Amino acid sequence: MGKYEEMSKQALQYLGGVTNITNIAHCATRLRIKYANKKLVDVEALKSVPEVVGVVPKDGSVQLIIGAGVEEAYQEFLDISGWKDGGEVVQVETEDSDEKKGALHWMNRWGNFIAPVFMPIMPALICGGMVLAIRNLMINYMGLAADGGVAQMLLCLQSAAFPFMTVYIGYTMASQLKMPPIYGAMLGAVLICGQYTSGAVTEFLGLPVTQIDYGGSVFPIMLGVTFEWLIYKAIHKYVPDVLKLFLTPLVVIGLATPVTLIALGPVATWLSTYVGMAMGFVLEHFRFIAYPLFSMLNPYFVMFGLDKSNTAIEMALYDQLGYDPICAVMQFISNISVGACALAIATTLKDKEKKGMISGFGFTGLCGVTEPAFYGSIIMRPKALIGTAIGSFCGGVVAALFRLRVYIRMGCPGFLTLLAYVDNDGRLTYVIRAIIVGVVTVICSFIATRILLTTEKGKGKK
Repeated sequence: MGKYEEMSKQALQYLGGVTNITNIAHCATRLRIKYANKKLVDVEALKSVPEVVGVVPKDGSVQLIIGAGVEEAYQEFLDISGWKDGGEVVQVETEDSDEKKGALHWMNRWGNFIAPVFMPIMPALICGGMVLAIRNLMINYMGLAADGGVAQMLLCLQSAAFPFMTVYIGYTMASQLKMPPIYGAMLGAVLICGQYTSGAVTEFLGLPVTQIDYGGSVFPIMLGVTFEWLIYKAIHKYVPDVLKLFLTPLVVIGLATPVTLIALGPVATWLSTYVGMAMGFVLEHFRFIAYPLFSMLNPYFVMFGLDKSNTAIEMALYDQLGYDPICAVMQFISNISVGACALAIATTLKDKEKKGMISGFGFTGLCGVTEPAFYGSIIMRPKALIGTAIGSFCGGVVAALFRLRVYIRMGCPGFLTLLAYVDNDGRLTYVIRAIIVGVVTVICSFIATRILLTTEKGKGKK
């Protein structure tokens, strides 16, 4: 029996069975399951399922908080449920189908869409970034020859990650749009193919083709695949089955390629450039507001699933600036704060079992996985939430002072991901600054939470 077999069986039962499931995906710590009929889902019962730390109901979906083992849980749930994309589902109107959909609904929809686009490619990006950091450290501090076989092999891994990101995003985004994934992957490959990058393609039917380096870019391939999807939807139903295998890819990819190279790619690049410029302006003039504020709010972004909405912007910052000056930094600070806050809560408990469990949540939070700590110990204690905010604010102020920045995209930022702060020249300057920011955050979060909870208990005794 697998670790998550019993979880999968019970979760499937309380979700109304496989016929009530319309989509299954996962992020770094959660299973994200969309359903067709809300009346068949028992949210309260899901909270008691083994291995499920918490349950976050969403509009038309539930998120089961698993923790670091979510990939294993995801695979086992697929095996146990037998769910297949495109299978029949029970299409029944839910109780809230007529409710007005506000901004939060659409932000959740965007987050639920974007997470399965980027999460599958994270292992490649993390591996590529870590390998580059290790290579640079070995060259700078261990005498590794930059042109030697070891350094070049490590460089191969890095080169397979970031320059080919357009292919990976093209594949996952096409899959998320319920289109053959190879359509998106091929368009991504076109953007970095030798004929284009060598400058040989300068015009098409008299229209100029702008020469842009799309390696590692995000928005161009996303716009291109969206255009492919529009074409695919428009023609797929009308192409005879006998011609679909030949005609559909020819039309979809054949039309999307010149439109992307001539129009969509340059527009998306312009958008990326101005996103980077806008972020740079904010951080240059308002960083002592932006860092503390975003760090304080990040746990709530995670709670509502809005943090996934930042992924595309974050990747664009890496592409434009070569580093992320805000998104990953605020995630690091808030994760450390949540972990320290849970440790402070544990010190106030007398029950040894609960104390040990919440202490474990706290150390996991310091490593970057915060959902167990947040939902298992903090969210039901309002004073602890204030302590988390105080610690995040203090960490954000120090991060602003240091102009902290992250050079490698990592999932679940925490003390275990400090290599992300090794700069492109292999220097440890920002690693040291990140350690200082983390220590300040831990101390302030722990002390603030401890004082607030102790004061609360003292008042209760009077």
